[in-house]
Parts: sequence; structure tokens; C-alpha cells
Amino acid sequence: MATKIVKLKAGIRKCEKNLVKLEEQETKARGRWTKEYGKFLKATTDLANLKRFGTKRHERLKNSIRSWPDRTSELTRKRDEVRTAIAEQKGEVTKQEIELSRVVEKEAAERKSRDELVNQVFLLNNSVIAALETRNHYLSGHVYNQLVDEQGNLRSQLTFINSDGIRKVVAMVNTIQLVMPDLAAEAMREIEQFFDRFRPQAEMDEATQALYDLTKKLLVMKTKFRIGPDLYRFLSLELDNDIFPELRKAQDLLKNSIRSEKTDSYIRLYRRVSRADKWKQIKQT
Repeated sequence: MATKIVKLKAGIRKCEKNLVKLEEQETKARGRWTKEYGKFLKATTDLANLKRFGTKRHERLKNSIRSWPDRTSELTRKRDEVRTAIAEQKGEVTKQEIELSRVVEKEAAERKSRDELVNQVFLLNNSVIAALETRNHYLSGHVYNQLVDEQGNLRSQLTFINSDGIRKVVAMVNTIQLVMPDLAAEAMREIEQFFDRFRPQAEMDEATQALYDLTKKLLVMKTKFRIGPDLYRFLSLELDNDIFPELRKAQDLLKNSIRSEKTDSYIRLYRRVSRADKWKQIKQT
């Protein structure tokens, strides 16, 4: 849209420059006609006042007067051609100005529409944020505080069901287990040393083989360490430091690496048609 406006403005400026040139040509054409008409009038006056006839001057004056109809016709034609070109150029300017006005108006309407759209989305988003803040403020003051029991212990979950039994609010708190990456990496190096020392041997006893298999599933490493399925079983083992020094050190490192962190409290909402029906979770965002 902006490019079209620029092109139209450039086109109007070009037409206006052409118009100036054409108007100059029209002024010159009128000047030539006026000058030639003046010559014609002077020739008629001189011929009327001539006392001697048959002379070269007499013939020149007669020829000048006789040729005037053709000269005036030619000069008028050229002047009219220029005037026609001026009219066409003015028409083109008017046409482009009308188109420019239409495009500018359309662009303004589209800009207004975009602004209204953006403003409306922001207003709606602000309403959503405000509603969520209001809800979370209420939950913090009336629901989440009940997750702590009389002894000060944190409940993992608390359920509220309305009196007709068809709506339910479940308040929960997340507790996640994290493994500190530097200690976990050091523990993994100790486990690798254990692997290197006992890497599949035909004479490996059953207990060592079980321990060998167990250590493979302690940690899962992607971009970060996360707890594998058998970590806590490994940590609970009593390992002889003289026989398995690497695993004993890895065990100590992993015990020190585990962190427990509580995430934000949250709720789930459920609804059912009647007490006999199953609960169905409903959208919250």
C-alpha cells in the first residue's frame, strides 16, 4: 500500500512537470499567433495607405494578407494541440489525485483496523491476565494455604467437591527431584571406572553382575541429568568400600547431588453431569 502511494505521488509530480512545459508551449503558441496577427494588421494598413502599386512592396503586402488564413489556421491548430495536451495532462493529474485519495483513505482504514485489532487483542489479554491474577490471589488465600496440615506438613493434594457433587476442585503441589549436574557427572565418571574394571567378564559373580546391570539405569543424561528408575534402590545399597570403591564414592556423590524443589501450587477442575457419571477435566486456560 505504501509503495503504491509513493508511485502515485511520483506520477502526479511527473504530470505536473509536464503540465508546466505544456503551458509554456501554449504561451509561446499564443505569442506567435499574436505576433503574426499583428503583422497581418500592419500589412492591411500599409496596403490601404499605399500610393504606388505594382511595386515589390505592393506584392509583398498582398501576399502577406492573402497567406494570413493559412498561417492563422496553422498557428491555431498548433495552439489547440497544446491546449488539448494540457487538458489531457490535467485530466491525468485529477485521475491520479483521485486514485491517491482513494488509496490513502483505504490505507488509513486498514491502519485503523490493524490498530483496533492489536488494541483489542491486548485488552483481551490484559483481561485474561487480570482474571488469572484474581484467581491465583484467591487460590493463594483460600485454597493453597490448606495444603499445609495442622502439623505443618505439606499435603501433595487436596480435593474440594461442591454440595451437589458435580463440580470438583483438586489443589496440588509439585515436588521435583533434581540432580546437581557437576556432582552427577563426577559420579558417572566413578561408575564408568567400575564398568571398565568389570566390563563383561565370564567369571563375574551373580551379585556383581546384578550391580553392574543396576548401575546402567541410574541416571539418564540428555541436556541435563534426570533421575533414572533405579537410583534410589542403588543409594540404599550397602556397598563395601574395599570391593567397590568407585561405586561407594559414586553413591556418596549422588546422595549429595539430589535436590528436592517445590514448584508452584496448581489446581485442576472437574465436572460431571451427575454423581453417577465420571469426572471430566475442564479447560482452565
